Amino acid sequence: MLTDSFRFRYFVAQATKRARGLSDMAIYVLYCLDGAGKITRSDPLEAEHDTQALERARELKLPNECELWLRDRCIGRVPARR
Repeated sequence: MLTDSFRFRYFVAQATKRARGLSDMAIYVLYCLDGAGKITRSDPLEAEHDTQALERARELKLPNECELWLRDRCIGRVPARR
């Protein structure tokens, strides 16, 4: 389930993308998980392709394990950085 906050950030990211003329960029979603595998937060992440999106997600050095998705496709898991 997507939160209202996420929906807002997603639509802002989409509008920004269109305004900058970046039609070749995709909006990925980074879902951070708790120890039980439940989503604790979600953030949009803009990238040109899967590899770049994974690199950007890893650079965030988040304290929880996360999953990176593009629409209905799981791109991969990003390990927690402590």
